[in-house]
Amino acid sequence: MTVSIGSDHARRIITVAREQRLTRAQTAYVLAKAWHETEAFNWLREIWGSTPAQLRYEGRADLGNTATGDGKGFMGLGYVQITGRSSYTD
Repeated sequence: MTVSIGSDHARRIITVAREQRLTRAQTAYVLAKAWHETEAFNWLREIWGSTPAQLRYEGRADLGNTATGDGKGFMGLGYVQITGRSSYTD
């Protein structure tokens, strides 16, 4: 696998993994998860198009989305696409 666009992202993840003394298996998992969630490090923020699935984020108490607009305001973000007010603030 050749990493071009995501090279800087992969290097950052590996650096932090070393600092945290993760095993190779743990580091591989983190890289694979981040690669998948961001479509090869292309999207660090969810592409919002108000799809039916995305609109279901509104009013989701399990995500902490209690105010109008929380679905879009707390859309997927980061290497593992953290989603929902609770995930952003906890």
